[in-house]
Amino acid sequence: MENDYRLLEEEMVNKGNEEIADIQNNLQKIDVEIKKLQNEVLLLETKDFTVNAGLDKDNNIYLAEKAFEEAKENYLRAIGTYEFTMKAEKIKDYLKEIRNNALESLKKRVIEETNNKISNIIKNDDITIKKIDHHLILDGREAVSEGQTLAIAYAYIGSLFEHAVFEFPFIVDSPAAAMDLQVRREIAKVIPNLFNQLIIFVTSGEVKGFAEMFYKRDDVQYITLKGGKDNDVECKFGREYFARYQDKEGTE
Repeated sequence: MENDYRLLEEEMVNKGNEEIADIQNNLQKIDVEIKKLQNEVLLLETKDFTVNAGLDKDNNIYLAEKAFEEAKENYLRAIGTYEFTMKAEKIKDYLKEIRNNALESLKKRVIEETNNKISNIIKNDDITIKKIDHHLILDGREAVSEGQTLAIAYAYIGSLFEHAVFEFPFIVDSPAAAMDLQVRREIAKVIPNLFNQLIIFVTSGEVKGFAEMFYKRDDVQYITLKGGKDNDVECKFGREYFARYQDKEGTE
């Protein structure tokens, strides 16, 4: 495919297509500039000074850091605070290590709890979180379906809530819209147990397989907001009205 594209380019250039020729020239210039910058980055980061002779603190990060530490040490010795500063730096290192260990321990615990919740929600697929590194990284998976993504997110957030200092309700809008019926049912069973208080906004399309699952519980309050763009909004309470209104909306 790429070879065909290249041949077509050359054919158009040979026929006098100046626009294609200009684009090719610009691409070649950009390619040269990229290689130049890549070489500069390589020299900045290298620690192999046998091959890359002539590097110094002005064009190499490692040598610059080394020169900085030497200058810092000379300065501290000159003002008589070297030993005190070294002790302070050691304490800072200890505190940093304690913080990192505590964070890794917390991550491990949250991952274990989240994976347990995921296994209860998604039973037809083997999905586990491998690690947390700025985002959730799945084990052996690049991506999952939209419904599975939501299920993983709810399980993860629920695990975080369990370790929160303050308790507050979790509010979610249209949580089941992208899920199939089976996943909806599993989410409806599990999600109330993830949070002490849960507020859910649902549409008529989310009643089947999700909202209807809550009809079996006696700890749910149903509030129906009824009204249009140009009408006053009415607030109705109770499961019976909610179910009747949602069934009516879903058939229209």
